[in-house]
Amino acid sequence: MSDSIVPNLEHLRKRAKRLVKATPGLQLATAQHQLAREHGYKNWAELIRKVEVKTISPEWPVLQRLVEAQRFVEEGMPAEALTGILWCLEEATKEAPRHIGVHRTAIVAALVTLARSYPPAQQALQEKAENIRLIANASADEVADLLPGGSPRDKGAYRRYQRAFQSAVRGEKLPEALSELLWCFDEGMKGSPMMRKVRRIFVSNAMGRLGKTYPPALEALRERRGKIRLNWQNDAEDWRDLVAINRALGEDPLTLEFYDELKRIGAPLPDPRWIFDQLVEAKRYADAVAAKPLQDHLKRFDDYLVNMAGPEQPNALHIGYLAAISAKQLEALAGAGDLTNARVVVAKMLQADNSPKTVETLSSHAARAGHPELISVS
Repeated sequence: MSDSIVPNLEHLRKRAKRLVKATPGLQLATAQHQLAREHGYKNWAELIRKVEVKTISPEWPVLQRLVEAQRFVEEGMPAEALTGILWCLEEATKEAPRHIGVHRTAIVAALVTLARSYPPAQQALQEKAENIRLIANASADEVADLLPGGSPRDKGAYRRYQRAFQSAVRGEKLPEALSELLWCFDEGMKGSPMMRKVRRIFVSNAMGRLGKTYPPALEALRERRGKIRLNWQNDAEDWRDLVAINRALGEDPLTLEFYDELKRIGAPLPDPRWIFDQLVEAKRYADAVAAKPLQDHLKRFDDYLVNMAGPEQPNALHIGYLAAISAKQLEALAGAGDLTNARVVVAKMLQADNSPKTVETLSSHAARAGHPELISVS
């Protein structure tokens, strides 16, 4: 394939799906392989790698890997999260990809947050001190100017967030740092979808981290949580904020308690998918299955495999994530007594990967649900 001809990645994925719909019996992997050969590549994996490099967008792949790392944390996979964050950290200290500059602070924030509960991340903080120093000393103005597709308001908000986070990391001007973080959370980052993600994932965690040495930050988070609870209107954004605040405070169980309280008084309930993991952890399996039925899991599995992993042979991070969500779905179904659908989840995951690590992940959750017999690999 000529280097000057670069197909659109999203177009290729949609075309592969259209081929499957138009051709009875055609599997997605086969359609992807045909498209790869058509464009002069050996397989879909090679095509994806080449196209991603050639058509790299400001939000890919670093921000995607950061969001993926956050998902790994939420799924109880700190090792996978650390691997992704360290990859981002290495990319952020390279000179060539200018667009990565905008994510520097978010990368450090993700690593620092993970280090609070995962010792290997603490070690990584020490080992990567030079990388972090380079990032922390980056000009907030320079980084904000690189914000892709952002409005002047977005750029200004990100600039203020970066400066505040850098002050917090250095232990300087903590009251001012908190004031700026609160402005970002309360006002400055409620506009674009990208800023809302930064606000919930990174700004809230930055305040949680700041609270370890400056308690007013924790008080501010609890105050905002209290207002959400007091003025509850079943707003989706408020619900996500509540989940994010409790996570930043290290008080995840309170999210489930609030949901139960709403249920007891007959109030409208928010999206229960946000508490699926907590329901599984509490062994409330029937509630967990109701929160995320089998079809939701299967769609999430397939969508992730196609849109995030992409290649015919996903890497270890992708497999680890799929194994984690499958294991929890398996546990929920088995614990609720739906062994038939639990076996569907097992079969689908083992078809994608039947490595010892995947089998171990599935086995531990099957045993936790009281059905170790569900896992058997010939």
